[in-house]
Amino acid sequence: MKTRQLSVMTILLVAVLTIRSQPTPSSQDRRIPDSPSNRICRHHAKEKSANRASVTPGLTIRQNLPLHPEANHSKQTTFSNGQMVIDIRQNWQDTGWVNVWKDSTIADAHGWVTNMGVQIWNDSVWKNYSRDSYTYNANGYETNSLYETWSGNSWANVYQYTNICDSIGRITSGLYETWNGSAWVNNFQHLYTYGTDGHETSALTQMWKGNSWANYSEDNYSYDANGYDTIDVQQTWNGNAWVNGSKYIYTYDAKGEETSEVSQTWNGGAWVNYAQDLYTYDSSGHQTMCLYKNWTDTGWVNVDQYLSAYDMAGRYTVEIYQTWDGIAWTNEEEEVYSYDADGNLAEIQEPMWSGGGWVNSWRDLYTRQPLTAVNDTRQMPRQFVLSQNYPNPFNPSTEIVYALRSASNVTLSIYDVLGRQIATLVNGKQEPGEHSITWNARNVPSGVYFCKIVAGDFVQTRKMVLMK
Repeated sequence: MKTRQLSVMTILLVAVLTIRSQPTPSSQDRRIPDSPSNRICRHHAKEKSANRASVTPGLTIRQNLPLHPEANHSKQTTFSNGQMVIDIRQNWQDTGWVNVWKDSTIADAHGWVTNMGVQIWNDSVWKNYSRDSYTYNANGYETNSLYETWSGNSWANVYQYTNICDSIGRITSGLYETWNGSAWVNNFQHLYTYGTDGHETSALTQMWKGNSWANYSEDNYSYDANGYDTIDVQQTWNGNAWVNGSKYIYTYDAKGEETSEVSQTWNGGAWVNYAQDLYTYDSSGHQTMCLYKNWTDTGWVNVDQYLSAYDMAGRYTVEIYQTWDGIAWTNEEEEVYSYDADGNLAEIQEPMWSGGGWVNSWRDLYTRQPLTAVNDTRQMPRQFVLSQNYPNPFNPSTEIVYALRSASNVTLSIYDVLGRQIATLVNGKQEPGEHSITWNARNVPSGVYFCKIVAGDFVQTRKMVLMK
């Protein structure tokens, strides 16, 4: 999910600070992995349009940061009825598979990640490497992400990222701090502003200069009438004024799917084309191709492309990465996805193209296990909350979780975009605490729907997208 496209310099800065690179097979949001690793090309424009800096309840701050070398993750006690997913990375060596790292992700009953831990294979045993822990506020919005590494006999702080959100979940500021051995030290911060329509208008990055914050870079966003992000201008601070750096221009089809992204650089007096991404989709809205081109003196030139295929359930089955040799496309990598009987991702295998055929390279093996005998130490909810349904988009079922501060007469209903009531899932008195219910939309057409809860004087609505 492309929530925010900060300046290239800012991204490089974060990458250097955190020394991150190797992607992990996490889903586009940060729930338990059930989809392949998210490449830059694999995003939908509708997810990067309005409110790009808003925090979805339960999603971790890791989405705002590059990924760690071999993976990342783990800590704390998770909620009851949660789940742990173990991802074991193996490389092919000569005649067999060899363990490399193990990534254990823990999620609570909502599917929100609470802990992620990484271990490295050392000959015959797993050795601790790193762990992340996440905390949330009463509304389910993540407020802190802590990253630690194993120092031989104990865990050592490395960095933390703290979000401050407004009452509707939008990030207003994000603070990145590093550990100096005895205390947290400011490093950089992001400050976000929004227009009267709720769209994010700017994202300012500032660096800590010993005793005060200094401007570093800024992104300014424009939107079309549908609320889709059409232009992103990135500038850097030269000490006295803002200087243009990069510009991104987005186009969309009638369904709101992004069809192209053109990046330009500033040459001192005008914007100059630099690169272009072109996207195609199947009839279900699944992205089937991402074609990347560079600008030359003679026009656009092919560089590489990703080709994706899906099964009847809309899950990835294969993705092929190809490069352009000037005449034709050449295979480079292939990712093949397989699923268990419950539809969960079970394996990703990536062979490399060599000598006219595919040769084993690496694979990820996924296992899932419920967390039992885990104490739920949460107190009763302090307020009424309707959480975002999960998964979303969904097909055909989705889980709806809500919290009641006190015993209430509850009505939970589904409406279409015309305001017509489609279904009533709950209608009666319920005790305080967290509740969940599953809506099966098997007999309902694809489209946008709204889930509305009424509990006494409390009323809240969530938008849901059914994609068949």
